Amino acid sequence: MAVAVELSPMQVAIVGAGAVGSALGATLSTVGPVTLVGHENDHVRALQTEPLRVTLPDGAKRAVDLDVVTDHAVVTDVDLVILAVKSYDTAQALADVAPFLDAVDLFTVQNGLGNLEQMADVVEPTRVIGATTTLGASIARPGRLTIESVGTTRVGRPWAENGPTVDAIAERFSTAGLDTSVVTDIRRAIWEKVLINVGINPVTAIGQVENGALRRDPGRSLLEAAVREGARVAAAAGYRIEAPVTKALDVVAATAGNRSSMLRDVDAGSRTEIAALNGAIVEQGVALGLPVPVNRTLTGAVYLLAG
Repeated sequence: MAVAVELSPMQVAIVGAGAVGSALGATLSTVGPVTLVGHENDHVRALQTEPLRVTLPDGAKRAVDLDVVTDHAVVTDVDLVILAVKSYDTAQALADVAPFLDAVDLFTVQNGLGNLEQMADVVEPTRVIGATTTLGASIARPGRLTIESVGTTRVGRPWAENGPTVDAIAERFSTAGLDTSVVTDIRRAIWEKVLINVGINPVTAIGQVENGALRRDPGRSLLEAAVREGARVAAAAGYRIEAPVTKALDVVAATAGNRSSMLRDVDAGSRTEIAALNGAIVEQGVALGLPVPVNRTLTGAVYLLAG
């Protein structure tokens, strides 16, 4: 993780104190002021009384003092609000911050489809910034975070030119140790990640297996069928993604020992993000008149497991 450097001031609030929000807070706080905003729970209470204990990908450990609050009014005094909640919590998170948003940019690092559109209902679309990230993290117990990989992050405005603010965000992320690039079509990048997730997440969750199990059948065949079907929906929606199955299998190989976030949710008895992933493929496929039996079946199976 990078050491602190001098950058132009940017006050950042991260809404969502889960694994990804905590990892972003721990990382971005090395290069500027960050406030982590969450609802009261054991993890938030721990961070209000002690440093966040972080284990880095190389096994190194560090303690990070974070400003952690439960009052969403804090976003009144920041330059950038980052949404890091689960996709099913997007509406509630936006309701929490909407009364306090003025001219601030609203940035999402969430999984799935539909988050950008929900944000554009709350602020001017030109103030929405999207991102995809392969940052991987998990909370071992309250106040303890493991960052498994920093991955890569791509950022961009879906309804406006990127401009200096997006460049500054990418610079801040990169300086903090998160490899970040600016892209001209963030919605295409989001579709690319969704197609990877619709193959890996539900199959590992249903099969109760690590990602590496999808390198061989039957997991591989299920992944390929879900991704190909999703890619047909993406193309009909205007986003023809090159070699989506190969990209998904590359991620499987690179993360063979990982347990997907959906598998972790199922193991914990928590709600999953299936609605914003395979469920969204089904919804858009139906709207476009395309058959989506594979993604419909995977969606139903995950709902039976956890919802």
